[in-house]
Amino acid sequence: MTVGTLELHLHTPWIHSMQEKRLLIKHITERIHHRFPICASEIDAFHELHMVVLGIACVAGYPGMEQTVLD
Repeated sequence: MTVGTLELHLHTPWIHSMQEKRLLIKHITERIHHRFPICASEIDAFHELHMVVLGIACVAGYPGMEQTVLD
């Protein structure tokens, strides 16, 4: 069993409030959960309005599968 991780940095200059940022993060993570068998969550830049950092993780049954999913 192997685990793959990905750290995704998004620059969001169009966001004007923390509420908009939370809605964007919720939308992105829900789409990821519905489309792929992986976990995603905000892991950094919590108080920065124009930056989103997501952590994404995938567990695979055999080596190489997690890389295919995260690509």
